Amino acid sequence: MQITNKLINIQKSNPVNFNNSVEKKNNSPVINNTNLADSRLSFMGETTNAALKAIAFSAKPEGYKKIGKFQVPFYNDGHVYELNNGQKVIIIPKPGPVTINTYVKVGSMNEPEDIGGISHYIEHSLFNGSKKLKPGQFMQDIEKIGADLNAFTSFNKTAYFVSTSSTDKQTLDKIVDMHADMIQHPTFTPEQIEKEKHIVISEIKRAKDNPYSKAFEKLINNLFSIDSSLEGGLTLGSSKNIENLTSKKVFDYHNKWYTPDNMTTVIVGDVNPHQAIKLVGKYFDKPANKVDDKNKFYRSLVPIQKTVKEEITDSQLNATQVVMGFAGPQHGDIKESLTADALITFLSGYRGTKLNKALKPLNTEPSVDVTTVSPRLSDLQMVYIWTTFQPGEEEKGLEIIKQGIKDTIETPPSEKEMEIIKNKLTDNLNRISEFSEKITNMAGEAQVEHGSLSHYADSLKIINSLTPQDVQNAAKKYLDMDKASIIIARPETESVEEIEKSNVISFTGQIKGNSLGTTTEHDLSNNVHLILNDNPNAIRSSAVIAFAVDNIPESKPGVIKILESMMTKGTKKHSEDEMNDVLDVNCLNLGPSIGNSSINVEVDCMDKKLPLALDVAKEILLSPSFTEEKFDEAKAEIKLGLLSGQKSASNRAVETLFSDHPNKNTDRSVLENIDNVTLNDVKDFYNQIMENAKATAVVTTGQLSKDSGEFKKQVINSLEQDIPTVQKYGFVDNEKSAPLNSNKVVIEADDRNQAHIVQMFKIKETGDIKDIAALRLLHTILGGGMSSRMFMDLREKQGLAYEVGSGYKTNNKMGRFVLAIKTTTRDEEDGQVVPKYENLQKSLDGFKKHINLLIDEKVSEEEINGAKKSLKDSFNSQTESSAQKTGLIDVGFNSKYGADYAAKYLKAVDEATPEDLQRVAKMYLTKPSVISVLASRDTLDNSKDYLKSFGELKEY
Repeated sequence: MQITNKLINIQKSNPVNFNNSVEKKNNSPVINNTNLADSRLSFMGETTNAALKAIAFSAKPEGYKKIGKFQVPFYNDGHVYELNNGQKVIIIPKPGPVTINTYVKVGSMNEPEDIGGISHYIEHSLFNGSKKLKPGQFMQDIEKIGADLNAFTSFNKTAYFVSTSSTDKQTLDKIVDMHADMIQHPTFTPEQIEKEKHIVISEIKRAKDNPYSKAFEKLINNLFSIDSSLEGGLTLGSSKNIENLTSKKVFDYHNKWYTPDNMTTVIVGDVNPHQAIKLVGKYFDKPANKVDDKNKFYRSLVPIQKTVKEEITDSQLNATQVVMGFAGPQHGDIKESLTADALITFLSGYRGTKLNKALKPLNTEPSVDVTTVSPRLSDLQMVYIWTTFQPGEEEKGLEIIKQGIKDTIETPPSEKEMEIIKNKLTDNLNRISEFSEKITNMAGEAQVEHGSLSHYADSLKIINSLTPQDVQNAAKKYLDMDKASIIIARPETESVEEIEKSNVISFTGQIKGNSLGTTTEHDLSNNVHLILNDNPNAIRSSAVIAFAVDNIPESKPGVIKILESMMTKGTKKHSEDEMNDVLDVNCLNLGPSIGNSSINVEVDCMDKKLPLALDVAKEILLSPSFTEEKFDEAKAEIKLGLLSGQKSASNRAVETLFSDHPNKNTDRSVLENIDNVTLNDVKDFYNQIMENAKATAVVTTGQLSKDSGEFKKQVINSLEQDIPTVQKYGFVDNEKSAPLNSNKVVIEADDRNQAHIVQMFKIKETGDIKDIAALRLLHTILGGGMSSRMFMDLREKQGLAYEVGSGYKTNNKMGRFVLAIKTTTRDEEDGQVVPKYENLQKSLDGFKKHINLLIDEKVSEEEINGAKKSLKDSFNSQTESSAQKTGLIDVGFNSKYGADYAAKYLKAVDEATPEDLQRVAKMYLTKPSVISVLASRDTLDNSKDYLKSFGELKEY
């Protein structure tokens, strides 16, 4: 079960939530990152909600039959069809964007060891040409249309989706035509087979060095007695296997598994089912070719009968990971699968669980999940518990978890606990049901992974029927400590003496400091200021090259986003296709990042490719191609991406808080003003920076200490060549924004049941690192986790919301301290709307109460010590990769705090006192703020008098 797409959504202080096809998001760890693309594409055209309903399809009779219909949770009917060739089709009408997702029931568990990784390889290769499409044409045409695409491979399925917010007859026809053709009729030419090998092998190399991947793979292999030694794990396979693939091998595998009877297409959005099924039947026309299961391979999954405990160490880890896996319910047992969801909610699905409370003294909380593993419905799923500990505390933590499991087995949930479990499951299903894409996931995975739509369609009924005894029985069956797979992954340690002797920037607070490396600074002949970071443990190199000016140029909202997009579309010297070939062949992860007063390019690559990567980065920076065609494409991409998002109270708050800032680039303001942006506006912004810039570069690599200085010379020579002489470097704080003179309240009506409420304070940083440490500690205590004050009060005690928290966002010059909550102000009971307007007032009263407590009273020693550990753990987890290290040095260097920002910050965190936190709370949280509310019209009308009591009110 994927947490983000199904019934559970457990937000934890540690970021490790794994399933068999996890994407890397926001620098969180990765397990089998098998996504081909994660780009947001867009369509430039008119949005018409009824567009699909108005499509006139071909009069040619298409072969399909209707199987039936079902009740969609929180919506009306869904429709199930079967094409004459055996392919299943599920269509769910719903207002909003249209998502088309085709699932193929094949994954890594269908691969013999000698071709392990072929399912994932085919997923990549399907974008390299088909009967109607040239190599790369699908992605190019989809980009021009303005759609969003992605694909992924897991243990038991491969999925391909396209999503669009607006369409017409020709657009939808073309999308489905291309989507069907690439899946059914790939060409797999020898040239493209060889081309894709390099990309996939690079992905294998990356995953091989991921300690979280290693731990997860060992967990599954040990639990189900899988004998495999694939370097990239079960899903990615091995470099040798990929190298040995031929067109014949790939065709044979595709022909065996990509048969109509083994595929399910799900369409969700503003569609007419009758017209949509005709379109699917028209293009998914591959003849029936059912392959006997006897001629298919399925890995044998034999659950262990005796606990296996394995310990590993890894230099990339800074904290100890403890992972426990158990054999769960059969994939095809619907009730038991949903009962397992209830079980993991009982274990750790909300802050007040017994297990969470027991682990609180160790400042950690577990991530608990159920994941599908096999394509066979009779095979067992896996229940697992993943917890992060400070080194040295893992054995104590493991005993706490064992005791928590024992208590869960011996004592069923109370009536109150059972009600919470059901509410959590129902609420999450309701929240994700707002999104077409997530509904395709729910319906498709129910059919493909569990063998029946009942897992989705009947989920609410089954959840509400569960009893405490059902949950207890599930614990007895699926949490057997005598048949568990346990992995303990520890950091490699070195002596304290060795750490103290090395002249490095490092983080303290754990057995091993997380070394950023040894830095040296160089002023080059062209005035580029270079920081070389020598990290002998680095297995990859990374860099940031930045051009920046002292004064922020004024620009229209949208200019920055358009420029950033255009700089990914080729240069004056190389077309977009040519540039992409260079990046793909050499496995260069490289892209622009544009700020209010800077233009940057970030690089991440293998060590030996760094000189080439720097050359490519320079070309992107110095020779962008500004054509009308690329300008229009970039604008369209951005518009669709923003249209696909939800409204946010944060946008109005930022615009009000920084109303005097020269660039107010919120998503809302960009979407509202982007049509007013011209190509000349983009050129002018680029020229204002590049013609008056200072330039800096930060490079992290392990090669500097591995040769006699030649690599250093290469880097310096590369940065001195081609880059013209720039202004001499010197830090200038160019973020200017006057303090608010009074409290502001901004409100906006939106048809929603939950009100989104944000309170935001402007923070002009003093340059004292102690203040930054105190602000982050305040945030952590106030709303930074599941043991924070706001979470425990507003969510756990008062039950006002599922999502509540705080944050401190900054560029190390100017920042904002934020409190946020989403609370229900309209509910439904027996089909009737039940107002809960008082929740808005309770939420803001809660904000006020907790802010005043921080101002009036010192936090406890227990709170501040817990917050310190949390901050240091989080800081360490965000600096494991070369790119993360480079980014942190770059941020510190281009601020008031310097390149050794990390060491200063961690020292300030360690030394912070309750008095420091109270002082900073008085300094910043007594100042005027902005309150922004996005809620239903009736909620706002019933709350205006109350909202006016906070300050001047403005309605949008």
